[in-house]
Amino acid sequence: MALTATQNATITKDAKGAFYTSLAARKPSIPVGQFISAETVDASSKDFGWFGMPAFPREWNGPRAHKALRSYTDNLVPKKWEITLDVNRELVEDDQTMQAQLPRISAALAERAQEHLVKRFTEVLDAGTGTTIDNSWDGASQEFFDTDHTFGASGSVDNDFTSAAATGTDPTAAEFESAYGDAIEAMIAYPNDQGDPAGAAGSMGFVCMVPPSYLKVAATVLGPNATLNGSGTVEGDVTGVTGVFRGATGGYIVNPYLANADRMYIMRSGLPGAVGPFIFQRHVGAPWEFDLSEDRESDIYCFRGRARYEVHYGDFLAAAVHIFT
Repeated sequence: MALTATQNATITKDAKGAFYTSLAARKPSIPVGQFISAETVDASSKDFGWFGMPAFPREWNGPRAHKALRSYTDNLVPKKWEITLDVNRELVEDDQTMQAQLPRISAALAERAQEHLVKRFTEVLDAGTGTTIDNSWDGASQEFFDTDHTFGASGSVDNDFTSAAATGTDPTAAEFESAYGDAIEAMIAYPNDQGDPAGAAGSMGFVCMVPPSYLKVAATVLGPNATLNGSGTVEGDVTGVTGVFRGATGGYIVNPYLANADRMYIMRSGLPGAVGPFIFQRHVGAPWEFDLSEDRESDIYCFRGRARYEVHYGDFLAAAVHIFT
């Protein structure tokens, strides 16, 4: 039986309501938001010029020392994304208010929409050793993970580390712990554009992100549950693992979207007044526009979502990669 205009209007209203309810209720599977500074724009792009840090206070023994934030212009442009799902009209005709179908369909679409932030973040993260998605903001051809970043009085900053593993790209727990420690030491000492330390030594809020194949080694080195035995090594583990980073840093995250099984990433949140290692730029308005249309030619109902956003590189001082060779 064909649906009436009133039934169609009800289904469309209910579909939109169910989608937005599910979108608000669902969160990304990985808490990548801690590494992302969010911005909204009302134009096709936005120029950012606020990467520099103020200088430390100085003794006031003469005229004020007028200083400005060191700026760098980076033109960020949001991409347009869509999600579309076709549903046979028979499903609607057999349940004319769609009460059985709408919650499941809307929840699935909302899950995909929310999870795409994790997927896109990971794609941008993985591309950080190249310039295929975007350049680092401190140079026209600079990779986000690179050995020679410079900004103001920072000198040369290296956030692209490598070391050899005993077995190909599969590090032992001792090798993983040593590489992680070296990266943390370097990141704490990174100088900002004023030449001052820009790390997070006080909070030690560094988080290690690894692919699934590194789960066991990351849990051994950074997991909070294992204990140390009398000799100072991790209980039941290989010789050489001290466990000194257990509870001292932000732990680890396993990210199944990571494309490379030869590396770990170390990141921290943005410090007060500074951006994080990544920027999420979204066009103003609803996070997702959503509607439902009936196509009688194709005999389908079409669920359609649309959004404009992109993930970009932010502060290279807040992220590093370590690649095992």
